[in-house]
Amino acid sequence: MLLGCVYRPYNNITLTPFYDKFKDISKCLNSIDWDQIYFKTSIDEKVDFLESNLNYLFDCLVPVKTVKVKNNGNPWFTEEIKQKITERNRAYSQWKRFRLQDDYLKYKCLKNNLAKAIKNAKLKFYEKKFSDALCAKQTWKNIKDIGIGGRESAKNDLANLDELNQKFAGISSCDSNTTNCDNRSNRSASLQNCDVLNDVIDPSDTLVFNYNSQIEVVVDQTNTCDKTFSFKNVYSDEVYKSILSIKSNSTGLDNINPKFLKMILLPILPHITHIFNSILTTSVFPKSWKRVKITPIPKSENEYRPIAILSVLSKALEKIMSQQMADFFLENKMLTTKQSGFRPKRSCVTALIKVCEDIRKSVDTNEIVFLLLLDFSKAFDNVNHRQLLKKLRHLFNFSSSAIKLIASYLSKRMQMVCSGNNSSEFIQLFKGVPQGSVLGPLLFSIYINDLPNFIQTSSLHMYADDVQLYKNCGRNSMQQCAIDINSDLNAVSNWAKQNGLCLNPAKSKYLVISRKPVNCCDIRLYIDDVEIELVQKAKNLGIVFNNRLTFSDHVNLTVAKTYGMLRNLWATQHFTPQNIRLLLAKTYLLPKLLYGCELFANLDSVCYRKMRVLCNNITRYVFKRKRFESVSMFSHQIYGPSLKCLLDSRSLILMHKIMHTKEPAYLYDQISFSRSERTNNVVNLRFNYLLSERHFFVHTTRLWNKLPNDLKNISNANSFKYKLRSHFHFTPDLEEA
Repeated sequence: MLLGCVYRPYNNITLTPFYDKFKDISKCLNSIDWDQIYFKTSIDEKVDFLESNLNYLFDCLVPVKTVKVKNNGNPWFTEEIKQKITERNRAYSQWKRFRLQDDYLKYKCLKNNLAKAIKNAKLKFYEKKFSDALCAKQTWKNIKDIGIGGRESAKNDLANLDELNQKFAGISSCDSNTTNCDNRSNRSASLQNCDVLNDVIDPSDTLVFNYNSQIEVVVDQTNTCDKTFSFKNVYSDEVYKSILSIKSNSTGLDNINPKFLKMILLPILPHITHIFNSILTTSVFPKSWKRVKITPIPKSENEYRPIAILSVLSKALEKIMSQQMADFFLENKMLTTKQSGFRPKRSCVTALIKVCEDIRKSVDTNEIVFLLLLDFSKAFDNVNHRQLLKKLRHLFNFSSSAIKLIASYLSKRMQMVCSGNNSSEFIQLFKGVPQGSVLGPLLFSIYINDLPNFIQTSSLHMYADDVQLYKNCGRNSMQQCAIDINSDLNAVSNWAKQNGLCLNPAKSKYLVISRKPVNCCDIRLYIDDVEIELVQKAKNLGIVFNNRLTFSDHVNLTVAKTYGMLRNLWATQHFTPQNIRLLLAKTYLLPKLLYGCELFANLDSVCYRKMRVLCNNITRYVFKRKRFESVSMFSHQIYGPSLKCLLDSRSLILMHKIMHTKEPAYLYDQISFSRSERTNNVVNLRFNYLLSERHFFVHTTRLWNKLPNDLKNISNANSFKYKLRSHFHFTPDLEEA
């Protein structure tokens, strides 16, 4: 069967003068009067001129072509296999008709020969397919073609895209099952450009959030910087790096293909730079860059996850704006240290280590710790633009021009849902930071930056909108501790209401962590008079916490899930080349198994054995070993000398990063160095119970002090990793799993 395949020949694009088609490309570029950009009066006219000409060049230089290809559902299927199938079917019919033993043996022999032929054909085909030098993207495309990896579930009927678009746009309002949330309409909470902008940038305006007087003082004290932030003009090299840093090749509603734009970027770079600087100078964000295409991805049976596709030029400018803002915040230390989301040199793992270390210290002294995992309903989509602009103005010293540009960026954003060749009507968004944007996460971090100031007695740490609230107490003061926590929860709830966010008590959980079981029957924690559920274990940033903080439940869950992934891989083992199986082990299985392993690297014997048996089975899959065959001579190619060495090396690499970058500060401050600068040792932490020995700092400081002095004094991260491999007898030419 012949099918029409539509594609664009990107290989014909090159700006090398010696190429045959260079003259045609140069002719197309020179046929456009680019100087007209500089005489356009408005930003929208400049952007429309650029986009229309880029689309014209795209159609001229990379025209759509159609080729006919043979659709072979099984490309490994040959005439020889077809003949063997025919012979097998005939033998089966013969045996079924006469029921003779000789006919059955003949049928069975032909059936086995057919299975071997199919196996060998698949093996030859995929060996040839993976033998070529392929880029990572093509390699993973080939891997997915043979049925490995996650697949999208079948899409339900998406005929009514307008309803789906309304649902995606309406997520700025709180769920009906979330109690006591602010139910004002989207439009009343929208950013009315002129009125709100004048209100925000008026010098005589005061920041009014309806906080009580005590909290007002705390908020006012957060603004200790005398410098004012304004966006600066950029040079061509900054624009060049920003555009090249965009990895996605998805095309937005402006139809500018990122891959094509990068190919012809140098000749048009001055014109793009002029447009960027015009936007930063006039503080007007283009309308066409505020139109977003939403692709619905199946999440569950009747649920879809919206994936936003923005203009490539919009994302490039957002990168520049975000970098300038981040540099200003970093220089003036304006962002709270209790936020780990969207911050350099911080991650989910560092946030969890911080919380675990605080809990460990309390539990080691026989105290009890209440750990609350708070859930905000669709926090990113509920950001109130008016409140955000006021915070930027009064808490972060943004200038009037910077406020105006952010206001223009947020206001009158439109979105449409596209599925196949169908699309919905545009609908306007009145709340939230743009999904899929570069600047959105930073704006959200700014929006919730003042939340820790409202906590009076408890400790708090955040990763984006995931909030961990915890407080320790003695066994005889649990009731008073619960009263204090409820007071802090009430403050968090009030803060959320004032900022248009919804704290969801139905999805919030809490654990009572202690060495020995405690009676919590009389303990009640509430969010807006709704009791929070007490659980024995809960998932926190991908790691399962239990009421003893042993991580055994997390190991059990992770091992079970990894076994499920491995079970699916076994079906393709016989025709997948070994180098691909090794790639899958290192990039598909191990990341699932080792996520957050720095927290539980010093495993107890039971958990370690479960992980070691799983790793042995992964080795058997990669090297085609049978069930009871030894794998010790092969496992070093995946894990190094042992699984224990791999876990310890991951912990030491993180320790090295913390010590030499001094980031994140909340972890670096917990390290105490010995007096001898020559040894570069760390003071071992004292502890009372064996459970503390399982945690990061207690375990890793001991490992660090055992390292040779020359290894500990290496400051370069890559050099340290390489030397650490040698120290643990890693094979140097193998990439660390």
